Amino acid sequence: MNNLYIKPQKDYSKREKRFILIIAIIVSAAFFYILYYQNKKFNATIQNRKIIETAIIKVECFNGRGRSRLYFRNYKNEVKHVNVDYSKCIMYRRGNVIAVFIDEENDWYVIDNSKL
Repeated sequence: MNNLYIKPQKDYSKREKRFILIIAIIVSAAFFYILYYQNKKFNATIQNRKIIETAIIKVECFNGRGRSRLYFRNYKNEVKHVNVDYSKCIMYRRGNVIAVFIDEENDWYVIDNSKL
């Protein structure tokens, strides 16, 4: 005879189900707001057309565990970075010159992909 104990599954009350649903809606709304805000900043930066050409001082390429980054110095000589896809990151080396769109107000930088 097999003496396996099967733990009974917990039934959630209406109140617990409602709470879980509300939390899921709040998290989803926050996620979509962040995506919308980042897309809005991205488009505003591109439309602003302020651009600098600068040399890459450091390359960090991550395949799957994070965003790949290209580090550079801005016009104030501060070290900043732009996020790029891994497939594009592996094409860059330290010392390469890149064009970067800048949004000074939000300290936001976007690489100019037309220069690839």
